[in-house]
Amino acid sequence: LGYMLLDFGLVESTNEAGLYVGYIASMFTLGQLLSGSFWGSASDRWGRRRVICIGLFNTMLLAPLFGLSRNLWQAMAVRFAMGLLSGNAAAAKAYIGEAVTPETQDMGFSLVAICWSIGNVCAASLGGFLSRPAVQFPNAFGGTIFESWPYLLPCTVAAAFAGIGCVVTLRFLPSQPRRSSGDATAVGGQSGQSGGPWGYVLRNRRCRDVFLIYFCISWLDYGMFEVYPLWAITSTAEGGLAWSPAQVGFTQMLGCPMLL
Repeated sequence: LGYMLLDFGLVESTNEAGLYVGYIASMFTLGQLLSGSFWGSASDRWGRRRVICIGLFNTMLLAPLFGLSRNLWQAMAVRFAMGLLSGNAAAAKAYIGEAVTPETQDMGFSLVAICWSIGNVCAASLGGFLSRPAVQFPNAFGGTIFESWPYLLPCTVAAAFAGIGCVVTLRFLPSQPRRSSGDATAVGGQSGQSGGPWGYVLRNRRCRDVFLIYFCISWLDYGMFEVYPLWAITSTAEGGLAWSPAQVGFTQMLGCPMLL
């Protein structure tokens, strides 16, 4: 993102990109924050698999648009839409919770965390390798569309992965039974005295503690994935490493074995 802002002409060097990188990166999570409850309820009504497929399909359509962004506002708008129209995180975790048994739930949720982390690392690494391909690999990509749109290639690859994931989900993921109206009424009755699900969460100390811990973990996780690349591409005069996107991607890839 630091080099993208440099190509936008918004900053004179990557040393000044931190503030604007934060704007772009936060748009996705802001969109998910605003739509998370809706997608959670939608997965109860429509089924987990359908919501997961909708999220993957929307990502497939929107990812190339991010690569075609020409200014900060376009990039922020696309990232916000990607978060707003994706309910994968809520639906996938709910699906796992229903698919595992009490004996296998520890392993099931552990695998979800491992796969999520590996996906983040691999995607960041691949994005670094494929960004600005005409600069990094002029013999292969010089004079192509990827010279005019230096971030279209990694976004197109991301869209392809999302499309494959959508097909695989439709073809191989078993459909979980939807919640019946009776079940929904029972759940509503159980939490009605406390103001619905949010009231239950606020009144239940264990839920509050879990959410607080998850918030802290997410804070550190996103901070690492955003701050590290910024430091790596900062000039050596400012205390950075002056690395290219490919070098940053390679070092992030080295973290995959540690996640296993």
